[in-house]
Amino acid sequence: MRIGLLAEVDGGPKVDGEKSLSARFALREATSAEHELTELAFEKFDLANPADYTAFLTVHRAALAELEPGLQHAGWSEWKPRLPMAADDLLTLSGETHVSPCSADRQYDDAAAWGVQYVLEGSRLGGQILCQRIPTGSPRSYLASTPETGRNWRAFCDALDEQAQQHPTAWLDRALTGAKSAFRTFQTLAHKSESSE
Repeated sequence: MRIGLLAEVDGGPKVDGEKSLSARFALREATSAEHELTELAFEKFDLANPADYTAFLTVHRAALAELEPGLQHAGWSEWKPRLPMAADDLLTLSGETHVSPCSADRQYDDAAAWGVQYVLEGSRLGGQILCQRIPTGSPRSYLASTPETGRNWRAFCDALDEQAQQHPTAWLDRALTGAKSAFRTFQTLAHKSESSE
């Protein structure tokens, strides 16, 4: 069963010519293999099972603890962290409060920050699907969508495209590096969770 970390919401035609992809479509295409590997890493979590849901939140909280601190002053100005919501849900679910220390040197240049945010913002949309699998009464503030979820995603993608248009191709390459690093962070932590069970 696929978890849907990054929702497939970018459907639609590609624009004219070879370099016709908008930044979001270019990132989706270039990260498709990492996206697939991330989906596979999370297949083991059955969110209808409270123990699996707890493990899933634990992995996500650890990933956000690594990824989010470096985004506080880079990338999309409207970006908002979700680590507090994941931590609150986990506290409610299991009483677990420990968060592994984040990597102090996990800093991004502006382009890489946009790539990381591409993954994190896309995962908000995937949360709409995942919420349907969570047992009734379970905390869900991390995965729950709001009326602004879709609107914020479109605003992010528009801003991403605008940034890419204002910079040389190397900017998008660095954004791609950031996106791949985010996917790999989730993959690594999911596999570590498997080995620690």
